[in-house]
Amino acid sequence: MQSTYIYQYQPRFEVPYSGPNSLAPGPSHGYTFSATAMLASRPWTGGEFYLEPEAVSSIPISNLTGLGGLTNGENQKGGGVSPEYYVARFFLRQTWNLGGKPVEQEASLTQLPTTVDSRRVVLTVGKYAVTDIFDTSNYSGDPRNTFLNWSFLTYGAWDYAADVRGYTWGATLSCHDNDWTWRVGRFLEPAVPNGPTLDTRIMQNHGDQIEIEHDHDLAGRPGFVKLLLYRNVAAMGSYAQAVERALQAGGTPNLASTRRQRAKLGIGLHVEQQISPALGLFARVSKNDGGEEENAFTEIDEQAQAGLALNGSAWHRPDDTWGLAYAINSLSAAHRTYLAAGGLGNFLGDGKLDYRPEQVWESYYRYQVSHDWSLSADAQVIANPGYNAARSGPVGFFAVRLHYQSF
Repeated sequence: MQSTYIYQYQPRFEVPYSGPNSLAPGPSHGYTFSATAMLASRPWTGGEFYLEPEAVSSIPISNLTGLGGLTNGENQKGGGVSPEYYVARFFLRQTWNLGGKPVEQEASLTQLPTTVDSRRVVLTVGKYAVTDIFDTSNYSGDPRNTFLNWSFLTYGAWDYAADVRGYTWGATLSCHDNDWTWRVGRFLEPAVPNGPTLDTRIMQNHGDQIEIEHDHDLAGRPGFVKLLLYRNVAAMGSYAQAVERALQAGGTPNLASTRRQRAKLGIGLHVEQQISPALGLFARVSKNDGGEEENAFTEIDEQAQAGLALNGSAWHRPDDTWGLAYAINSLSAAHRTYLAAGGLGNFLGDGKLDYRPEQVWESYYRYQVSHDWSLSADAQVIANPGYNAARSGPVGFFAVRLHYQSF
């Protein structure tokens, strides 16, 4: 099981104006609390069943508005102070071993400890997070242990299928052949962009992704390269069409009035490399077509990010970790025009826009208190929040995280 509490503070920053979805000028406070239990079994050879109830309570900074790179990856859209209880994961995994070298798989929230073959086929069906399987990372992607900002959860421009809590239903087929892995998955999309209800018509509306991974050794150190392609088919609004209609009829553009079934395409490349037993590096670049509103993640159409993780062996704290990362988030031309005309997205909308890419710096230090408990300090600095140079900041965010896990 796991439990995580995060307290975050944003000092005040000066702004010339604010809109309906602007980052609040502060000072602001926010927190998240989550608790997850893992119930798992092996009902037959190669089969694994997982049931994971979860509870979450939160107050987000600025009501989750005003940023592409939102500051706490534990925040959920529509969360509140009263705890919400739900089933986070409910899935079956079947592994068919085909030979090769033995591969040890360590225990985690989504994995019973086991040994599998380096050549194998794995089918996962049920409810889980798409990022449980696709674009996994050794150094980022887990806000309970590593970086908090949404910019580093995965590819910023990957609008992966999810409900407001970050989970969905679907299936993934993974084929492992020693150093190569191919994954393909299809998942339910929300019925309304960033809405709480999933559209069960999976043959009509769906999120598809294909990932190719190659693992390698460089100077005796492990690393990998991953390429992700995705295509979402769902009811989404068009930035260009919303602006065109507003020009014809007057008023401000409205995405909801243009929603119909559309396809959204994107690509991502992820590279990780261990430099020494203590130091690892990661980098991601991603881009989507930028014509449609975000359906389930955040308002980033292009992104480049890089970072490092250093464990504390050099100062006799081998279980501690220091992390440092940077991301530059960008919007498509159509997305910029829509916001500049006063349009509102699910997270953005200052009423007007002096466009500049959003820049995110983040650093954390995780202090391992005991085998099961860790305490982290986190600092973020964001320039041009919401891609607006008129409200350029930079803005600071400071957090303390207490985490418990036992698998």
